[in-house]
Amino acid sequence: MIAVWVLALVSAMGLLLWNNSRRRRKRLATYGMTVEGTVIDNKRLGEQRFCPVVRYRVGDEKFTRVARRPLPARCHVGAKMPVRYDPNRPSDAEVLTT
Repeated sequence: MIAVWVLALVSAMGLLLWNNSRRRRKRLATYGMTVEGTVIDNKRLGEQRFCPVVRYRVGDEKFTRVARRPLPARCHVGAKMPVRYDPNRPSDAEVLTT
């Protein structure tokens, strides 16, 4: 019986996290601003997948974000990638990999 409650709780938490993530992406897609970022590194995920680490600037502040979607190959350090950020909270951003 306890296992059922634990499973239900974990499922509910997962659903809440998924819903928050979906709302955040929708808000960024609707109200976000886009700037050009620069790849500064690649985070390795497995043998053939990489997430670019991108630095971007909003005003006088610099921010760093790791892409959420892995790519099949490393990105060249110094390559340009678009970053969409929340104008009210520039640290809340996503690297646009597609």
